[in-house]
Amino acid sequence: MAPVTLLAVRGHAGLPQWLGVLGAVAFLEQVVETVTIFGSTGFTEPGGAMNLQLGAGLTVGWMLAFALWGGIRGRVQDPAT
Repeated sequence: MAPVTLLAVRGHAGLPQWLGVLGAVAFLEQVVETVTIFGSTGFTEPGGAMNLQLGAGLTVGWMLAFALWGGIRGRVQDPAT
């Protein structure tokens, strides 16, 4: 996730910036999610909502967005005759 996000944020490799922004949000959430090591109950407990809902949701969302963008971009727009 990090290399693609970095390229997209910088505007390199033809990657859209929206993909970079979404990747940066998901990446930063994963960094913040390390506090769950110290949590014991509630939202920040290990295996709690922060891990299984927020973090997983953002990461899966980024992966689906990247896959859809790559799939749409990979289509032939003007087939040779």
